[in-house]
Amino acid sequence: NYEFFLNGNTVQNGTNSSWSSGTVQTGDVVFVIGTDANCTYQSDTVQVVVFTNSVSLIGIPATICAGDPMEFIAVGNGFLNYDFYLNGVLTHTSTDSIWITSALSQDDEIYVIATDAHCTYQSDTVTVDVYTNSIDLTGDPLEICLGETVGFEASDGFNNYDFYVDGNLAQ
Repeated sequence: NYEFFLNGNTVQNGTNSSWSSGTVQTGDVVFVIGTDANCTYQSDTVQVVVFTNSVSLIGIPATICAGDPMEFIAVGNGFLNYDFYLNGVLTHTSTDSIWITSALSQDDEIYVIATDAHCTYQSDTVTVDVYTNSIDLTGDPLEICLGETVGFEASDGFNNYDFYVDGNLAQ
């Protein structure tokens, strides 16, 4: 028989030789008393240490234009390694807490798993917000004779319009 104790209180008593708990706290004391046909034996006590570090993730800027870079910063103390995940796939591993990427789409999800000397910690997920505006350009008429004028019009909704001809700023 095995009787497990947590801080002097019985937490399990029976034939199972192992006990586990996800609720122990730093300073808790665990020991077991084993009984066979002849005697009772008490183990040494084990004092529990629970590491309580945490990591959070910040995406800067909060919203980007398609193709623009976004910087992800893991915030926490004492971490040795950072694994950045994009949509659940390990994408970047580093000892640096910062990852910058331009390969992002609307609603991509990023999180980081940071490792210290004892444990690993996962951040909350940052969901990427990408401006998805588009601009249309129409010309009237598109087929002209030499010397005739063609007018171009861009779709509404922007603060500024620059028109280019063969890659050179025209207006």
